[in-house]
Amino acid sequence: MPEAEGQHQRLVAILAADAAGYSRLMAIDAHATVEALDTARQLFRSAIESHQGRVIDMAGDSVLAVFEAAIGAVSAALEVQPRLEAVAAAQPDERRMRFRIGVHLGDVIEKPDGSVYGDGVNITARLQAVAAPGGICLSDAVHEAVRHRVAAAFADEGEQEFKNVAQPVRVLRWVVPNEPSPPRVAGAKPSALRHTNLPVLDEPLVGRAADVVALTRLVSEHRLVTVLGAGGIGKTRLAQAVARQLASIHLNVVWWVDLGPLSSAEKIAPAIANAACLQLGDGDAAELLPRALEHRRTLLVLDNCEHLVNAVAPLVHNLLTTAPGVQVLATSQAALNTHREHLYRLEGLSWPPAGTAIDAARGFGALQLLEKRAQAVDRHFQLTEANLGDAIDLCRRLDGIPLAIEMVAARLPLLSLAAIGLRLDERLRFLHGAGREAPARQQALRATLDWSHALLNAAEQAALRRLSVFVGNFRVETAQHVAAASELDEWAALDALAALVNKSLVHVSPLEPRRYRLLETTRLYAAERLVAAGELRATEQRHGQAMARLAEEMERRFWTTPDAPWIRQYEADYDDLQAAFDRACDRCDAEAAGVTGNALLHLDHLRSVNAALRSRAMAAFALIPIAGSGAVPWLWNCVATRGLIAIATVPRLTAAREAVASWRQLGRAQELFVALGDFAFESAKAGDFAASEAALAEASRIEDAGWPARVRMRGAANVAGVAIYRKDAVAYRQASRRELAFAVEAGADRAAAWARLKLADAALMAGDRDEAIALGMEAVTELDALDQPSNLGLALSNLCAAYLLADRLSEARSAAVRAFPLMWQNEWGYLVLDQMALLAARSGQCEASARILGFADAWYAANKEPRQPNEAAMSRLAADLIDSVLGADQHARLRAEGTGMAKGRAETLVLAMLAASG
Repeated sequence: MPEAEGQHQRLVAILAADAAGYSRLMAIDAHATVEALDTARQLFRSAIESHQGRVIDMAGDSVLAVFEAAIGAVSAALEVQPRLEAVAAAQPDERRMRFRIGVHLGDVIEKPDGSVYGDGVNITARLQAVAAPGGICLSDAVHEAVRHRVAAAFADEGEQEFKNVAQPVRVLRWVVPNEPSPPRVAGAKPSALRHTNLPVLDEPLVGRAADVVALTRLVSEHRLVTVLGAGGIGKTRLAQAVARQLASIHLNVVWWVDLGPLSSAEKIAPAIANAACLQLGDGDAAELLPRALEHRRTLLVLDNCEHLVNAVAPLVHNLLTTAPGVQVLATSQAALNTHREHLYRLEGLSWPPAGTAIDAARGFGALQLLEKRAQAVDRHFQLTEANLGDAIDLCRRLDGIPLAIEMVAARLPLLSLAAIGLRLDERLRFLHGAGREAPARQQALRATLDWSHALLNAAEQAALRRLSVFVGNFRVETAQHVAAASELDEWAALDALAALVNKSLVHVSPLEPRRYRLLETTRLYAAERLVAAGELRATEQRHGQAMARLAEEMERRFWTTPDAPWIRQYEADYDDLQAAFDRACDRCDAEAAGVTGNALLHLDHLRSVNAALRSRAMAAFALIPIAGSGAVPWLWNCVATRGLIAIATVPRLTAAREAVASWRQLGRAQELFVALGDFAFESAKAGDFAASEAALAEASRIEDAGWPARVRMRGAANVAGVAIYRKDAVAYRQASRRELAFAVEAGADRAAAWARLKLADAALMAGDRDEAIALGMEAVTELDALDQPSNLGLALSNLCAAYLLADRLSEARSAAVRAFPLMWQNEWGYLVLDQMALLAARSGQCEASARILGFADAWYAANKEPRQPNEAAMSRLAADLIDSVLGADQHARLRAEGTGMAKGRAETLVLAMLAASG
């Protein structure tokens, strides 16, 4: 492949370094840490330049440099590490800044500004990440180049797999002078471990490369690290892999202790002693063990601590206090909560989003594990384009939990992925079949969850089963309200939630504000417990109350808060608001349905999502006859949906009129103002301009200049809408400019983009094609950035029309190709059809144009919508052109055919027309 202009690909030696524990040091003393970093940078620069290297970057706590020869890079690394160590020695242990260094020989792309990129840089960064603090790791390519040219020893660590690196890399670790090196066992591989009882890994760990690197680094920096995660998440295998990585750092003295089979606290210390081949003598083993390890340098890996955590914690504390050479890596569903503990929360394996190409999908851990395990039981199995969607869906529904994925794979000789997916809701009975060597609690998914559930006290069990009514992630305050019942007040419920997080049964997001969730399998298990306890209905009712209270808060803040923070605050509550709405409808709770439905309407409107509007409108309408006066207007809001959709039982105009009446009855001026504007718009659409003007006049009389800008923006938007149907381009422009000003003041970014779209539409109505094109391009750019597909489709449709009127056919087609699929998937799809018809006619496809016009006629009629002025103009121009080419009779016949077309056939026709017009 030819090099890009100014770029050069060449072979260089690369050195990468970073400071171990930099964030921790900054937290202790930021000023001193920055000073230490500046000193280290000077030492690096001096060593690099003295060995003919060039510093590429020293951003943050990292260093990147390149050398013409491998000997220069290795010599610089060997020179700088002792100097850095001498500087650090003047500080207390916890304040020492130590660097990891990786060196690799590989290809890079060098840009004119001197920066370098490519696989060579990536591999060097991976080598640096697995180096010990104060250590150096080389690739085999570098070692071969310098092995007889430097006075330093390097231990062969064997081949290691790195994330985003296609082939394993053989790693060699610098043997620090004066550090005893373990003797080799005759006949052993270079990387074999000497003093250890680590289980032999029968196959590579799948999908955890990034976790291995991150956890190895964390354990290198801290004496106590606990891997937290739900049952079946893969804590044990990750700890085994990391322990093997760390064995050389700990002089190959690594002892593995499985606490899972132990039934009492008294057995912990003897189990550790037995694993480490220690003779404790007579007395209390828990007191003797720390003294036995006092002068040893050892990594203890304590697996499955959760059921004995209250006994493990004090023992580990005493070990770390008495024996300075001991480090502990623990795995548990619950934190030890002891001094100096650092937590590593393990999540499920990653899975790709739906629609990901198969080659890219295979890069995700969950898919890798599924395919590997499936091939172990059925050698003919492979992921294909045909089954990839089912595989991704399974991994998503299983939350990437390795144990569950392995159990799914065990079923593949009997069932296809699609068939397994149909049975997955019964997963607690369906999924079993872990290997016979697995502990009994991991032989079936239910057994794993039973084990975790048995570790909870009564309050924690009650909270867990009640939290199962949440279908998405949730807030702490709503969780408190839902979990609290007879034996738990809200503070006790909060304590129980904290315990469930600590025991890895509730997951917490790292972002603010914090949100919580149950893994789907855990939720199904807890839901069974909820039903068995006879608490389902009462708990769902508390959930509905909590979501209704949140919905009321959303309504208050909606009118005074800019779009971005409001969406950020409430978007994650969508699924639970929808669940609360559905449950409220089921139990005929009109008040809760009205307020949660209205909150969902706001979210749908701001996110430009219309898929759920019709079903919610129908459900809300069914509740109106039994609703109290306070709930009726909220329900009518859900039915009216701001004119976005209509339901067969209630015309939009009727819904808008009823909303006005109900708000007037309640005496709510601000809500009445908005409802009057909506009614005026629907009246104008129906051609009743007298009613429309009367409603706008009443709205004008009650409008208050002190109201929030977003309220007044809605009024201006409806005035603009009325002007469209009055075909008054001047009034349309004036009202849209006023709408835009209010939107900008309110921080309503989406409404502002919508107002700019309308200004382009108004320019087109006024016949100002150049302004329509300029404004249309601005609207498209803005809506593209805001990720508003429905509104973007409208903007592109208008832009297509403007290009057509300006005889810019190629640009019109480009806009149409983007507009049509965006419009076709929402309720406003008919608004693009007249533009498609005119484009077809202008492209010489008059028969297709006539059929498209006929289909558009039928759609407008079915939706009881008149054509807006610009769409009517497109339709007339297309019809005139068809008449001139085919004649009126042929036009009428083809147009009549179009009225009877199915939607799928119409879509195929338009897509074929677009393809042919190119």
